[in-house]
Amino acid sequence: MFVDEIHRFNKAQQDAFLPHVEGGLITLIGATTENPSFEIIPPLLSRCRVRFASEDVGNADPQALTLAIDALKTYDFLGPPEGELALAQAAVYLATAPKSNAVYVAFGESQADVRKFGTLPVPMHIRNAPTKLMKEIGYGKDYHYVLTQK
Repeated sequence: MFVDEIHRFNKAQQDAFLPHVEGGLITLIGATTENPSFEIIPPLLSRCRVRFASEDVGNADPQALTLAIDALKTYDFLGPPEGELALAQAAVYLATAPKSNAVYVAFGESQADVRKFGTLPVPMHIRNAPTKLMKEIGYGKDYHYVLTQK
């Protein structure tokens, strides 16, 4: 859901979005000409940071997601104004972190493949072959575990 001038919504109106954002029913995208740190309620901001850490920073800095979640927990535990410092620290960290959406893109592509092809069997060459019979019928044939290669 796109909300232009979200800063015009009061605290109660912004609070009404929370259960729907938290439950994943809506993805809230808010535009504002004001400083979001002053105009948007911290629980909405903190959940946006968690999503940003997961989708936009991703594996370029795997600690970003942990830091964003910790900032959210800190805010929930301390409340304002002390908890807002944790959110500010997370915002600065995420803004300056390297970015990569490779996992986000790959996950979307894999979901599309599942929708298109359904559940497929594990290919024979990568199946575990713990028994002689399984080896004889082709489980693990020509599979080379790279960590044991010389």
